[in-house]
Amino acid sequence: MANKTEKIADQALVSEEYWPNYKVDYPSGLTDDDRRVLRGLSMLTRSREANYVEITKQYCQLHLHNTWTSSSVEQFIKILRKYFPSLAPATNQTNVPFSSKLSPAELSSFAELKRSWVELIQQITKGNFVQ
Repeated sequence: MANKTEKIADQALVSEEYWPNYKVDYPSGLTDDDRRVLRGLSMLTRSREANYVEITKQYCQLHLHNTWTSSSVEQFIKILRKYFPSLAPATNQTNVPFSSKLSPAELSSFAELKRSWVELIQQITKGNFVQ
């Protein structure tokens, strides 16, 4: 999800880390200020990615909740399967609206959200739901 500048910053920091292994008589060319700026870009990327994942999860939760409370069961199931295609009879990950922007690790963070909705539905269908 990182943009080109942020990827280059990460690459420069990694290169800088391995520079002493090359045993050359000249410095890498990066100043302390350069390193500080590059680290800042890297930290900004990680923070932005974490925020994007959290906002996306919150949007899914809100959309599912609104659909649950104001639409038909069929519409709710359709939306639930849109966000969690593994719940559909024929799984097709490419239908997930935000999957192209997330890494596998980031997508796996949606497992808890999926589990909570599945548990709620199971409780309701078993008659164990208490308001």
